[in-house]
Amino acid sequence: MPEALIRLRNVVKEYQTLAGAFTALKGISLEVYPGEFLAITGKSGAGKTTLINMITGTDVITSGEVWVGDVCVHRMNGNRLARWRGRNMGIVYQSFHLIPNLTLLDNVLLPMDFCGLYRPRSSRERAYELLKEVELEEHVNKFPAEISGGQQQRVAIARALANDPSILVADEPTGRLD
Repeated sequence: MPEALIRLRNVVKEYQTLAGAFTALKGISLEVYPGEFLAITGKSGAGKTTLINMITGTDVITSGEVWVGDVCVHRMNGNRLARWRGRNMGIVYQSFHLIPNLTLLDNVLLPMDFCGLYRPRSSRERAYELLKEVELEEHVNKFPAEISGGQQQRVAIARALANDPSILVADEPTGRLD
C-alpha cells in the first residue's frame, strides 16, 4: 500500500471569540492516499472549511500535526508555506478570492507568477486553455465584476489548476454552478 499523501494527527483548532474559546476541530486524525477522492460533508458550521484550511496551511492549527507528503505544513513559515502551497496545491476557495482589478486571464496567471513559474508565452497559452476548458474563452479580458458568480467560480477552478498541482482542494466548488 502506498504512503499516505495527506496525514493529520490529532488536529485541534480553537478560535478565540468574545464568548471565549470555540473549538472548531477536536482531535481530527485522517489519512488520504494518492489517487483518492475525498469529500467532507456536514452541516453548516461543522468545521469543513476549517479542516480544509488546516490541510492547505491557510490557517494555523492550535495543536496536532499536518503532513502533506514529507512536508510538515504546520511548521513552515508564511513565505515558504505560500510558495510550497502554490506549487503543490490547487485551491478553490468558497468565496473565490479573484483579484477585482485583474482580468480573468491575469487571475489565472497569478499563481504562476507568485511561484516563479511564469513563462511569457507558454503561461499565457496555458491560462487561456484553462479558461477555454471552463468555457470562458470569450471572456478572458473581462474583470470578475463583469461576469456572473457561476462564471467567477469557473475562473477560480481554472486558477487552481494553473500550476498543475498534485493536490486539488475545493471548498464547495460547485455551489454556484448550474
